[in-house]
Amino acid sequence: MAAAGNHAAQNMQRLADLITQRRASLGWSKEKAADEAGISYTTYTRVEEAQNVQAQSLVKIESALGIAPGAGRAVLRGDMSLKLADGGELLDGSKITPIQPEWLEEEVQRAVTDAAIGTIPEATGEKIQELQAKVIETLRRRGVLPESGE
Repeated sequence: MAAAGNHAAQNMQRLADLITQRRASLGWSKEKAADEAGISYTTYTRVEEAQNVQAQSLVKIESALGIAPGAGRAVLRGDMSLKLADGGELLDGSKITPIQPEWLEEEVQRAVTDAAIGTIPEATGEKIQELQAKVIETLRRRGVLPESGE
């Protein structure tokens, strides 16, 4: 009996990890995920803490996060991955490391500098800085980087 309970707890933790991973991949806070699912923050948090929630709450979370219908229940029954509505899947044990926007901006600037020096050796420092600023502005406009001060 303890073994069955242990498997249930492991499956619940796997689901919690995969739901957390999916939310992080969307760049959402727990608050946003709860709002998008139309459930309370407390209920949403219970899922990420591997606690029981009503089946209807799990269905709402699946829909909001772009998870295939019934995929959460399948993980609770022992599936090792979480199927996504777009046909993809999240695998147990894989990790997403959130990229910090300020780190990404610095890396983009370095990459632009390296590329400019490597392809346009006559480019002045001022022109390289203009190019960096234009690339950062474009990435912000596309939503890849947050606006300054966010």
